[in-house]
Amino acid sequence: MLKKVQETVAREELLPVGSKVIVAVSGGADSMALLDLLDRLRQRKKLTLAVAHVIYGLRPEAGEEAKLVRAAAERREVEFFRRDLRSRAHSSDENWLRQARYEFFESLRKEIGADLIAVGHTRDDLTESFLLHLLRGAGLRGLSAMAYRRDRIVRPLLDLTRRETREYCRRHKIVFATDASNRNERYLRNRVRHTLLPLLRRRFNPRIDSVLAETARLLADDYRFIRAEATKKLSFLRREGEGVAFCRADFLALPPALRREALRLIAAEVGDSAVPPLSGAAVEQMLRAVASRKNKTQTVKTADLILRKRGDIVSVTVCRDDRGENRD
Repeated sequence: MLKKVQETVAREELLPVGSKVIVAVSGGADSMALLDLLDRLRQRKKLTLAVAHVIYGLRPEAGEEAKLVRAAAERREVEFFRRDLRSRAHSSDENWLRQARYEFFESLRKEIGADLIAVGHTRDDLTESFLLHLLRGAGLRGLSAMAYRRDRIVRPLLDLTRRETREYCRRHKIVFATDASNRNERYLRNRVRHTLLPLLRRRFNPRIDSVLAETARLLADDYRFIRAEATKKLSFLRREGEGVAFCRADFLALPPALRREALRLIAAEVGDSAVPPLSGAAVEQMLRAVASRKNKTQTVKTADLILRKRGDIVSVTVCRDDRGENRD
């Protein structure tokens, strides 16, 4: 399995020599296998590793899992960092938990000067996420969201299956935690994992996992091209205070696919790492406002950004509260 991961890392250029890498470790088999595999690559790639762990406190086992991860880091002489969200994680909302987790990883990356954040997603996670986005409705970005690399996030295990990571842990006597909530079909992801995918394998295509994974990778290539093209076209942007402004006619001259990605890039330019990417619904709402022929001012507010169209000028700024601080 180490050879397979090495091939993925080399082919996708995930871990440049000398990189400082934060390894996100929950304590499950996937992330514990990731830590061990990167540790085995550490000398060859001259990597500096740090382990990051998040405690949500939503399950009684959380404290023991944190001890397990700390012990795994200490055995490998790797620095250990944790974020305790027990006072805030009163909700099991998956989107909130994911955002809080990645905010911690990114703030830690900046704090310790790391280059990359490695997460333990496998091919199973990729296929489940593809179906989740499809069921909820998504464009190219959503359907290709789980790429080998996006910004600072790298996924070295994306060519492995969940079964392979568990077998790796057993073979190398790596103790890992089992999250009982992964069987709870109250969560849509678990219904996809335990009901929908088995049905698709049994009744439609026994190779559905490989098919969906390959489709997601092809879409990821297309998305990278569209993002690169949209980036080239943003020369019409100009800074205006703490936001940006642009001419409506210049924006509408772009093809529709580039307009969507241009809005996401503009939001990233105006916001910071704490501002989450625009949702598909927010993008479409902003597109309608910019395209509107009405003379009166059009305003679209998200939780973090405000888009205003006045005549032929469109501005995008960060939301501020009454004290002039970013809203969170």
